[in-house]
Amino acid sequence: MASSADTPLWRRAFDAIEVPLRVRAESTASTAEFAQTLLTLFQVTTVMGRAARSTSSRLWHVGNLPSYSDMRRLFRQLGAIENRLDRMSVEIERLARRLDEHERPVRRSARKPRTTTVKSETLDERSDGDGE
Repeated sequence: MASSADTPLWRRAFDAIEVPLRVRAESTASTAEFAQTLLTLFQVTTVMGRAARSTSSRLWHVGNLPSYSDMRRLFRQLGAIENRLDRMSVEIERLARRLDEHERPVRRSARKPRTTTVKSETLDERSDGDGE
């Protein structure tokens, strides 16, 4: 390790403060009293948060406005509707493809139909002369 003469002054000052504080913090954090205090603090925070949300929700409802929980419920319902719509769209596309397959005319062969050559005579020339 480097000698104290090579270590910068700021680092020596930091180490002089950090080491005793770290030892004290580690010994405090490992006690049962610290764990109980921390647990109580979390519980109080949770209870206070719930009370604040409940109060604000009632105030929003007094003003005939939706609260956060109302909006969250609506967003969940909207998400469920979107998911259902997506599933229905996929099903409709699948059914449309099946319907297209059943409606296509079935070709008997891949050959081209034979064409017959017609003489280049007009309709009048082919008629029997009555004009009919």
